[in-house]
Amino acid sequence: MTTERLEEYPPNLEACEKLRSQNEHDYRGLIRLESRQVTEFWETLSPYIAEALPQYVRLTGDSLNNILAAVLAGKAQCWVSYGIEEKSLVLYGTVITTIVVDELSMTRTLLIYALTGTQDYLDDSIYVRGIQSLMKFAKSEGCQFLVAYSNVDRLVRLATSRLDASTPQVLITWEIE
Repeated sequence: MTTERLEEYPPNLEACEKLRSQNEHDYRGLIRLESRQVTEFWETLSPYIAEALPQYVRLTGDSLNNILAAVLAGKAQCWVSYGIEEKSLVLYGTVITTIVVDELSMTRTLLIYALTGTQDYLDDSIYVRGIQSLMKFAKSEGCQFLVAYSNVDRLVRLATSRLDASTPQVLITWEIE
């Protein structure tokens, strides 16, 4: 896939520009989109989200509409990883998160439901910064854990080597026909 350019900036353009001017390089970051932005950019974002759905999710005609509805209702969050290049906002990746509460223990967890990059290769620092941002968000929401499913070896290695993640369990799925 190629890098997508979004036509309009999110409302925090001034903050992005300030961060970019403080750094000598183009700024790269992760932001949570507001509802109106999710709606506005859904056509661009949804194919990437569809590509990154967990293995146990069956992609149907309603799947993406249900995800959009959950984000708009505040039950899930939509994030974009981006950079500013030549005064254009460049999309590097998308993330959908949701807070889940284990009914038995009442443990709050921020689940990375879908994570994808829009380029074949992204610098590790983009992933590290993004995960660190999600960890801050999780903490602010009273979550004890940040959890993700991934079958991408590079992401698993990065999570364990640079972000102190543990991978003690394997997700086992059975399809019920």
